[in-house]
Amino acid sequence: MGELLHQVASEERLAAAWAEVRDNDLEDGEKSRHVAEFEQGALYRLIDLSRQLRTGTYEPSPVTAIEVPKPSGGTRLLAVPQVTDRIV
Repeated sequence: MGELLHQVASEERLAAAWAEVRDNDLEDGEKSRHVAEFEQGALYRLIDLSRQLRTGTYEPSPVTAIEVPKPSGGTRLLAVPQVTDRIV
């Protein structure tokens, strides 16, 4: 495993990334359903994610498409990654 991947796959780095994803999610004052679900088993999920990254079995999930209204009218399509993918 390359040095960079080894650093990214460390449980310590993944825990720090999870904290950043969680904090970013709370910026609007509300926890999203997906972040709340991940949080319920965060330690187990981070350990499993580390294992997947180290063994090369990790595969990103499909993104969720969300339409956001534009101030000038119309909508903009955003592709939002799943919580696990945002952590990686």
